[in-house]
Amino acid sequence: MTIQFSTKIFPQADLQSAKALNSSLKSLLAHSSDCLVLGYSKAEFDSLGGTKPAKNKSGFLAELDHLLGGSVANANSLGDLDGKQSSVCILRAEKSWTANGVKAKRVLLLGLGDIHLKSEQNLTSFSKVVRAGLKALGGSSIENALWFVPSFSQQPELIAQEVRLTIQYAGDQAYRFGVRQPAMKFKVKDKADTFKHLVLAGNDACAKELKLAVEQGSAMVEGMNLAKDLGNLPPNVCTPTYLGKTAQGIAKKAGLKVEVLGLKQIQALGMGSFLSVAQGSETPPQFIVMRHQGGKANEAPIVLVGKGI
Repeated sequence: MTIQFSTKIFPQADLQSAKALNSSLKSLLAHSSDCLVLGYSKAEFDSLGGTKPAKNKSGFLAELDHLLGGSVANANSLGDLDGKQSSVCILRAEKSWTANGVKAKRVLLLGLGDIHLKSEQNLTSFSKVVRAGLKALGGSSIENALWFVPSFSQQPELIAQEVRLTIQYAGDQAYRFGVRQPAMKFKVKDKADTFKHLVLAGNDACAKELKLAVEQGSAMVEGMNLAKDLGNLPPNVCTPTYLGKTAQGIAKKAGLKVEVLGLKQIQALGMGSFLSVAQGSETPPQFIVMRHQGGKANEAPIVLVGKGI
């Protein structure tokens, strides 16, 4: 894995509760990280404006501004903060942060637009926001980040989907074939992304869904990375025998039942069409069967068929 994923639970953290807002932000900011990632809606951005003095304003961004010594209001006055969807604003630590017990070196604010409204909720819009945030984290001096999931979604049923999607995009962004396969020689060497660890944080309300989604998302990224590696490897390396051994290796990790049939077994089954194609190669054919027995005994199986050329 070229990037690590983990979870962190802040039991009572709730940025939607006026009573818990101050303590919630304090606990998130007190966590040591290269960057704390928070989402904010257009409505929250609008509430930061107006003619009221900063100390008299309320809401998530106003409270964050108070704890960060005016950094949010300053970014807003400079035009760095925007209410548009997928807008990105990075606040960097100042001396005033330390006085308030802030251990985060940066705060990345991601504009959600109106995505919090049910009429605007969809994975396409969410994807744009996530990609913008991950792009800001990658390729810089940021090595790790704390991503507070509840600030991006207030719908429990969406959290699992959005977390898995976030992890998939992060894994895709971090993938480097040359880093994963250093034995392969290229004119230009691949360099690993400096961003190495994404911590997905939540509270008690979403802890169960969050932990399961991170496990599932991490497994999906591993599968995506393996598929990319196999597709990128040259044919003199990624032979049928190599694929067979790879499948057997997966079986040990994932609890799958794997059967790799050799030439004689394939001939015995009368698989003439398969053999006629395989005759075009000096490498002996392999017919790989992978089984996951996770369903009920009376359920019809789902069969996926593919080929490696």
